[in-house]
Amino acid sequence: MTELVVERNPGETRLAIREDGRTVELRFDRLGSTSRIGSIFLARAIRIEPGIGAFLDIGDRAPAFLPEAKERLVEGAAVAVQIVADAVADKGPEVTQSLTLDGGALALTTAQPGVSVSRQLPESQRKRLRVRLKPLVGDEAPGMLVRTSARESDELEAIWRQLLDERRKIESRLKGKPPLHLWSPPDQLTLLLHQLRPAQLIVGDAALAARLRGQGVIEKVERPFETLGIEDEIARVLSREIDIPGGRLLIEEGETLTAIDINGAGDRMALCLAAACEVGRLIRLRNLGGTLLVDFPFVDGKAARAKIEQAMKDAVGDDPIGVECLGWTRTGLYEMTRPKRGPSLAALLREQPGSRVSAETAGLAALRALARAEGGKLRLVASWEVIAWLEGAGAPSLAEAGRAVALVAEAGYGRERFEVMRG
Repeated sequence: MTELVVERNPGETRLAIREDGRTVELRFDRLGSTSRIGSIFLARAIRIEPGIGAFLDIGDRAPAFLPEAKERLVEGAAVAVQIVADAVADKGPEVTQSLTLDGGALALTTAQPGVSVSRQLPESQRKRLRVRLKPLVGDEAPGMLVRTSARESDELEAIWRQLLDERRKIESRLKGKPPLHLWSPPDQLTLLLHQLRPAQLIVGDAALAARLRGQGVIEKVERPFETLGIEDEIARVLSREIDIPGGRLLIEEGETLTAIDINGAGDRMALCLAAACEVGRLIRLRNLGGTLLVDFPFVDGKAARAKIEQAMKDAVGDDPIGVECLGWTRTGLYEMTRPKRGPSLAALLREQPGSRVSAETAGLAALRALARAEGGKLRLVASWEVIAWLEGAGAPSLAEAGRAVALVAEAGYGRERFEVMRG
C-alpha cells in the first residue's frame, strides 16, 4: 500500500512516500530553495564546446549545461530547454531539448511520438490504455507517456487536453527574447498526488487535510514524521554505517561516485541478498546519483553472482528515476549508474555528505519546535550560526512561524542544540 505523508512546517514542507509501512522516498520543499527540475526556458547559447556540449544563459548566475544538442548550435542562438538536474554548488543546472510537460498520470513529450505506456502495468492494461489513448495522439509528435497511476484515472482525456493547451502557450512565447522563463511544473505535492494516487494521505494539520479533501483517504496524525518514526529514519539513512541483518553497510558518498562496502559474518549469500535489498532502497531514499559501486562479500561461482545481480536489479526496479545496472567490474565490484536529480539527501540536509547538519537544517528544526511551543512571548536560544541564519536567509521562514520570539545566540551551544523558553 502506498502512503504519502505530508508535514507542513515554517519554511518547509516535508513529504515521505511509504510502501507497506517503509519509507522509500523523501522530498523537502524549502522556502526559497524549491527544485526547478521540469522548468522550461528559452535560453541563449553563450559558449559551444565541440564534443562536450553547450553552455546556455537561462537568466541564472551560472550558465546551464546542455550535453547534447539536437542540431548544430551557434553562439547567440535561441533554444527551448528544460531543467533535468538542479544547480549544485557553483555548477549551473543541466538541461535537455527533449521537453516533457508533466500532468501526473500522463505526460506530454517531444522526445518520441505515439503512446508509451509504463511497463510496470500488466500487458492487458497496457493494451487497453493504448487503444483508449491512441486516437488522442496519432503518430505525430508530441508523444504521450502513460504512467502507472493512469489505470486508476478517469480523467486522462481532460489531462491530455490541458497539456496540449500548456504546450500551445509555450510555443506562443518562443519568439520572445532569451533568456525567458516559459513554464513551471506543478508543485511537488500536486505532482506526487497525480503520479502516485496514494491509497492513504497522512497529514499533520487540519489546514492540509482541508486542502487535500477529495484526493483520497486522509488521516490526520500529530507531527507525523516524528510519530511514524520517519525522523529517526532520516538520521539512520544519513549515517555512514548502517546495520542490516547479518552485517552492516559502509557508505562513502562523493559528488559523482558513491561506494558502498558490505561487511558481516556468517552466511555470505544471505548477507549479500539482504544487502542488495537495502542498498536498492537507500539509493532512492538518499537520492544518490552518478556512479554507484557496491562491494559485495566474495561468493564463489557464476550462479551465485547471477543470483546476487538479480536481487540487485529487483531492488532498484521500482525506482522512478531509473537505475542502470552495468554488472560486475574486473575487480569484483557491482557497478550501477543513476541520473542526478537535484542534491542528494545528505547534500540537502548537511554541509557535505558525512558531516554535521547545515545551519539551515538546524534552523528549520528549531522553527518546528517554536511553532509547537505554548505561551506568549518566547526566547529561542541556539548557536550563533543558527541565529545568524534565522536573522538572514531564514528570516522569511521565521516570519512563517508567526510567533513573537527573541533570538539569543549562545556560544556554548553546538549547531544541533537549541532551546525554546518562555519570556
